[in-house]
Parts: sequence; C-alpha cells; structure tokens
Amino acid sequence: MNKRIAVIAGVAGGMSEILWVLLYSSLSSVSAAEIARQVTVSLFPFAMHSSVSTILGLGIHLLLSLVLALLFIAIVLKPVFNRYGKPGIFVSSLITLALVWKINFFIVLPVLNPSFIGLMPLFVTFVSKLLFGAAMGWVLMTTYPGKLSSVSR
Repeated sequence: MNKRIAVIAGVAGGMSEILWVLLYSSLSSVSAAEIARQVTVSLFPFAMHSSVSTILGLGIHLLLSLVLALLFIAIVLKPVFNRYGKPGIFVSSLITLALVWKINFFIVLPVLNPSFIGLMPLFVTFVSKLLFGAAMGWVLMTTYPGKLSSVSR
C-alpha cells in the first residue's frame, strides 16, 4: 500500500471527525475548542491551561488518526481483502473504528481523562468514530490495488 494513500486515509478519517465535532458544537453548547483542548489534556495534563492546547489537540488527533490508519493497513487490510474483497475493507474499517471507540471510551479515557467522556453524548462520539471508519474505509476501498487470490474464495 502506497504511503501517500495511508496518509490520505488517516487524514480523511481524522478530518471527518473534526467536521462532525464542529457541526455538533455549532448546534449545541459544546465548545469544539474545549474538545480539542481535552485531547491535549488526555496526553499532557500539565498543558491544561496552555495557550496552544487547542491547536496541539488538533495535531495530536490527526497524528493518532494517521497511526490508526497505518495500523489498520498493516494488520487488517490484506487479510480482509483476500477474504471479502473491496467491500470487506469498508465494512471492516467501520467495525474496527467501533471497537476503537469502545476501548477508548470505556477503558482508556476513564483512566487518562474522565472529564473528556462527558463533553459530548456517547452517541455523538460513536457516530464520530463511524464517520472516521467510513472515510478511511472509502479511501482504502477505492484505492486498494490488490487482486483477490484464487484460494481466498
């Protein structure tokens, strides 16, 4: 898989979440800047009152998005493609991101930053991760050059 495609897939996923949060925050009392700031606080609690915590949160989010796409490509992409074809890439990316959401909101964040969990309704955060999966999955499904092996079907 081309590294450029991996970057595009990760950025597409990360940006879909950012746009979703911006939309949600424009329709609610939730501050998108506070959400980005809390991303920073999750990893660097000492940066809570830093003037750059919001922009740093966006950078952290996009970096983690890239890492997530790279891990998906390294671990899931080829075996899923060989068994289920290109539609399997899309579906497995949705399933993978749903699993990431569950681990993040029920295991990781309660330890790292419990206040992050209450910033938005869980349903909104779940939709956010599904949008990430859909964006990443679409990029990978439409660009994956692989051919099905004869033993996979």
